[in-house]
Amino acid sequence: MARNRKSQTAAVRFAPALKAFMLCLFLGGSGVGYVWYKNQISLLGQQIKERETHLTDLQHRDQVGRVVLPPQEVECGLRQFRGGPEDHVEMDRIRHDEQREHPQ
Repeated sequence: MARNRKSQTAAVRFAPALKAFMLCLFLGGSGVGYVWYKNQISLLGQQIKERETHLTDLQHRDQVGRVVLPPQEVECGLRQFRGGPEDHVEMDRIRHDEQREHPQ
């Protein structure tokens, strides 16, 4: 004789719902992961394009910059490269101190 539905265990009643939930969770997670990876690829492509453009600009500046510049512009560029006149004075002081310690 057939058993009553109320006498079934909880695991038997919730197993199909749990399987469906797990399947939906897997498919949803896979979809979100796919979209995230596609977004990352797009962002990396944009960064590469920006850096290539920047490199091209720098190469163009290098070609143009090979023209002889006035000494004032060269000195200004050196100050910017070194970080300002303070760093230059500090390096001179360090060199002076080293010469004092090791006279030639």
